[in-house]
Amino acid sequence: MTDEEQRAFLENGYTAILTSVSADGLPHPVAMFYVTIDGIAHFATYTKSQKIVNFRRNPAAAVLVEDGKSYEVLRGLLLQGRAEVVDDRDLALTVQRGLLEKYSLGVGVGQGELSTATEQLVRRQAAKRSVVIMHPERVVSWDHTKLGGTY
Repeated sequence: MTDEEQRAFLENGYTAILTSVSADGLPHPVAMFYVTIDGIAHFATYTKSQKIVNFRRNPAAAVLVEDGKSYEVLRGLLLQGRAEVVDDRDLALTVQRGLLEKYSLGVGVGQGELSTATEQLVRRQAAKRSVVIMHPERVVSWDHTKLGGTY
């Protein structure tokens, strides 16, 4: 994929596999919802989660986003690099609002003001979360739709 195709693929992806490194050196992959801010993947997760513990100890990270149900249409993006853990309630709130918008059938910030109850829920969620920002150092992508039926 071109750089622009990669950016669009990441922006429009649904579930990402976010991988940290456990204390014993084994990979710790988890499925995560995410949003992009300025083209960079942002995840909100419980501050006490294992992935946050792992990233605070070792920021090595990988993110995999893929789609396609048969070989000729497989597409994917692998980001390898460093995860930055940010404990900032305003950023966590921004990410939580973005997640609500992306994964709740378009209901959210882009559709106008949140209801008072929804805003309170998002604020409660954000208060318990840290943000993981993926800073890729290596990007690998594939798009089998470009192979024209030859593999």
